[in-house]
Amino acid sequence: MGRGMGRRSAILALTLIIGLTVQHAQAENLRFTFIDVEYLRLDIDKKESITSGSDTLTLKTDDDRGYRVAAAWQFFRGFHVFGEFEKAENIFKTRLTGPLLDITNSEKVDVTRSRLGAGYGLPLGGRWLVYSRVTWDHVDVDNLQLGPVSLGNDDDDGTGAEVGLRWQLLPSLELQGYGQYSSVGKYDVDDGFDDDALGGIKIRWNAFGSEDLAFQMGYQHGDMKSYTLGMRFIF
Repeated sequence: MGRGMGRRSAILALTLIIGLTVQHAQAENLRFTFIDVEYLRLDIDKKESITSGSDTLTLKTDDDRGYRVAAAWQFFRGFHVFGEFEKAENIFKTRLTGPLLDITNSEKVDVTRSRLGAGYGLPLGGRWLVYSRVTWDHVDVDNLQLGPVSLGNDDDDGTGAEVGLRWQLLPSLELQGYGQYSSVGKYDVDDGFDDDALGGIKIRWNAFGSEDLAFQMGYQHGDMKSYTLGMRFIF
């Protein structure tokens, strides 16, 4: 009987060690030291009309391409610092109409967004992790032109926050969902920048069984929608 109990105790201890090792390995995959390099498609999605007397100026934006880079460093347990930079060229189309005129114009406008901040990630078992961040946000719209009138640059700074959940669905597959708030997340030609709430999802696949390299794609919904596709280098 003693020999049977000892054997069961050894099996239970071995099972516990294996379980903790697997949980540790899964939690390691959700670490916050990384570099992201991605293709970006940004959609401001605006259509506005301004009327003055008998003349009307209509503005419409088309989404265009750019890039996104981001990096984070986990310096103590789940605490990390974070930085992100995005740049894309948007097409601003204008049409000025009136009794004696009909003028159309199309201009490329540079849209740049950046965030700097710090956060904390809390593991929930081996497969789940929740995190939060506070950020300083900056948005810059360059070369803004309405018909023949050049408005120059428009930029603003503000604060932001992010709360998200990361789930290691499979050893090589991760899903991430998050919500963001930014005091400069929305843009109007007339009113400038305003606050906005955003939500997004990301999917990551660790390529070829590597824990240090992942392909990822994402979608972010808000006043400025974005689609991303690229790679994450994990350290």
